[in-house]
Amino acid sequence: MREAEDDAAVARLRREFPRATLAMRRDGDDDDARTTVTCEETSHAVSWTGETREVGERAMRAHLGGKKFAKATARAAREADLKQYEPHIVPSAYRSGYVFCRLTGARVRASEEAVVRHASGRRFERAHAAAAAGRTTPLEEKDPVVEEAAREADREAQLARASVNKAAKEARAEKMQMEKEAKKSEKEAARRRKREAGGFDDEMGCWVPPSHVIDSEDDDESEDDDEDDEDETHGQNDLEDDFYEDASDSSDEDDDDLAAIVVAPGSRKRARETTTTTAKK
Repeated sequence: MREAEDDAAVARLRREFPRATLAMRRDGDDDDARTTVTCEETSHAVSWTGETREVGERAMRAHLGGKKFAKATARAAREADLKQYEPHIVPSAYRSGYVFCRLTGARVRASEEAVVRHASGRRFERAHAAAAAGRTTPLEEKDPVVEEAAREADREAQLARASVNKAAKEARAEKMQMEKEAKKSEKEAARRRKREAGGFDDEMGCWVPPSHVIDSEDDDESEDDDEDDEDETHGQNDLEDDFYEDASDSSDEDDDDLAAIVVAPGSRKRARETTTTTAKK
């Protein structure tokens, strides 16, 4: 009698909520035995005895009509739809609500739209073609924490290599600069020795005398130039004296030839008026 009533209560719940998967378990055989009904989609369980069966049935009915069960059934429906993409795309073992692509190694949201978008991409198509040709093997999902630690280690290694390369580059640049300065100093020293002792100059293509010889010749030339300048100055002064003497003589002669000319006031105006009157007549 007790078992039949429990079975009838569970049957009513199943008819009202056909999407629910209900499991029933009895603990004991007498009238005080406890019956437990569990919703497999949400793992929600309700227990009752013979006296509390109606209360338990109402509690389970309220749960099956609530948001938690609706979300669970929607998630189950999505997972059922995604089973068609197995074995290439499987539920993620580390992130709830995501699926793992064993061809590309990507995690995608567990929705058919997201999976279809991923499966339509070039990356998935190339990976699928490679797997079909036997060039690659399916990937195994790894713990995201372990993957992040590996990526962090790679970043640190890259930074360390970059630091070493930078130091080596700076050392090479410093060495090249020192070598350049050493060569420059060596050239300056060789040029100074050649200037002091004399020798064949590769750039000029001839023999260059010592600097003291060049300096002595320059001094002699400067003295000769000074003497020439003095001679030219004296000659110029003599020419200027002759010029001014001739100019003074000619000015005296011109003064003797000059004669005074006196013009009466208004004579030029009267002459113009007379000319105009004659022209009119």
